[in-house]
Amino acid sequence: MHTLFSILMLLILSGATDYQKIADDTKWEWNDENATAAYSAKTMPDGYKVEIIDKKEFTKATLKFTKEGKEVFTIEGHLGTVFLVKENVLYYADYSPFSTGCSIVARDLTNGKELWKTPLQGLGPISHSKYRNGVSVDWVEGALRAFGHEASGNYVEFVDPRTGKSVGHKVFKN
Repeated sequence: MHTLFSILMLLILSGATDYQKIADDTKWEWNDENATAAYSAKTMPDGYKVEIIDKKEFTKATLKFTKEGKEVFTIEGHLGTVFLVKENVLYYADYSPFSTGCSIVARDLTNGKELWKTPLQGLGPISHSKYRNGVSVDWVEGALRAFGHEASGNYVEFVDPRTGKSVGHKVFKN
């Protein structure tokens, strides 16, 4: 019991952010434009660029990331593949626009190695025949925030950028 109290006090004194509380307090927000690779490309930090090679169908696109003119990483995604770069790490949403679910992937852009891949809790398993799925990502108080906009519902999820662990999650009632 003494150890649990010590841990709780350490968390309180260290100012640890309660992402579950932030998730619980989050209001639903969605912007179709923000859920695109083209929008994400506009947010790249200085020195980084992304070339989006459209395969002329929404389900396929190649995203080629460069730093100061040198290719550092390429992913096969789609025009809705969203991403962020922070401190030489690429975070991107790996999902299908036609089925439920999403994973967030972190890649070191200095060497291209995958740091972690985390499946989001999202809405959980959904059975379906026709489906649509969209994701947008941004930063909130040091965590990566993902909004999921699926045919069966909406959610927000916060992910620790160091570990890939989900630290806050909320499903919005339709």
